Amino acid sequence: MLLALATVATAWAAYQSRQWTGVQSQGYSKATANRIAENRFAALVNRQVQIDVATFIQWVDAREQDRAALADFYRTRFRSEFQPAFAAWLATKPFGNPRAPKTPFAMQQYRLKTSEQANRLDVEAAAFSNTAKDANQQSRRLMNPPSARKLSAARDIPGVTAADYHGSLGCPPQNHRD
Repeated sequence: MLLALATVATAWAAYQSRQWTGVQSQGYSKATANRIAENRFAALVNRQVQIDVATFIQWVDAREQDRAALADFYRTRFRSEFQPAFAAWLATKPFGNPRAPKTPFAMQQYRLKTSEQANRLDVEAAAFSNTAKDANQQSRRLMNPPSARKLSAARDIPGVTAADYHGSLGCPPQNHRD
């Protein structure tokens, strides 16, 4: 009877472990998908920053050369996400105020939506990865719980033969010589 209970408990633990393995697999798949999407957004962020820096440098050069029309040309081409930071930076009077930030990129108004999306995806990927790690631990605990070790010790009970033990597992009886 004890061997039958051990067999059922072991089978149930194996079934549950397999279920947790599926959760683990899904977690790692979702984490990978999020990391791929995050990398795409990060690449877009880098391109947007490069555009903002390039047009800002061109604006500064035109301004320093007293070419107002050219400076206006570049300013009208600033990306919409850069414009609030640029306006806030200009409000600090950077050309006459030594305490003003060096560039608009140091302003808190310089925020890129794609950067926020990349950060969100990174956080989600980490959560999916942690879910997968937790599922892996749960699967391992199910396959090696202390109760299963105690039940499997039933094979060491005096009077229970190897043939009895193997037979209760659905294995064919073994020929033993005593």
